[in-house]
Amino acid sequence: GDPLSVQLQSMPLLEQALQESLRLYPPASGVIRESVCEFEHEGFRVPAGYQVLFGIFLTNRLEELSPSGEDFCPFASQSKASQHYSFGAGPHLCIGQRLALLELKIFLSIFLRTFDFSAVEGQDFSLTFIPMMKPKDGLLLRMKERAAG
Repeated sequence: GDPLSVQLQSMPLLEQALQESLRLYPPASGVIRESVCEFEHEGFRVPAGYQVLFGIFLTNRLEELSPSGEDFCPFASQSKASQHYSFGAGPHLCIGQRLALLELKIFLSIFLRTFDFSAVEGQDFSLTFIPMMKPKDGLLLRMKERAAG
């Protein structure tokens, strides 16, 4: 295979950390779908044609889907498959998922090899969910290039 693909496949911890990060912090916190038929959920009747919000951020943290719940645990996928809906599912699965994951792996492998970094202290890490999930006030990093070699 191509050298880059072989290198990325030899980094299982990068893959696991990336999947766990996407599970806990999906790019979109939720998606709106239209109910195709009437149904009841926890005592609430939802008629056909109503818009329903599917909360990805909360669903990904359900312990029924992931043994680590709200905790960051990249090793959980080694013992039991950790599911998440960060790219959707079924017929609504993001068509760019494979490209996005490849780009993230390439970026992270270069960034982590090139820099030492830490978050600047005293920041508010509160999240905003609209239009995309991100730190409300941004994220400041202190970065230093690693010595070559």
